[in-house]
Amino acid sequence: MFICIPKAAQNSVRIDSIWVSEKSLREGRRKPMWEIELAQNGTPIHLEPGGCVSYGFLPPGYHEQVAPKALRPGDTYYARMNLIVANPVRHSILFYDAVFCVGQQREGFFNYRQYQYEPDGRTVKAAC
Repeated sequence: MFICIPKAAQNSVRIDSIWVSEKSLREGRRKPMWEIELAQNGTPIHLEPGGCVSYGFLPPGYHEQVAPKALRPGDTYYARMNLIVANPVRHSILFYDAVFCVGQQREGFFNYRQYQYEPDGRTVKAAC
């Protein structure tokens, strides 16, 4: 599975951290599935619009806060990429996020379907 910057993004970005968690709350918290963070002296990943990072891949210069756990078919997850923004202003994009579910196809393969956001603010849930 890949966690990507939208193809429609205006500019390339530098990644500070990435985390994936279960979407549902358990005892007031979301269970973390994977977390990485830029090390103090690390060089950040630079992604162009549409660029991706593979789930569970630890890039050089990052340290793992939470080792990757298996994503389960039928479950829904939340993914977030926090960006490095040198001089943020009110309209700066500070992160990209997505909600997705895991579906299972024949022969043991999985598919990952992202929820869509409508212009009126509604969320269209993907069928998994």
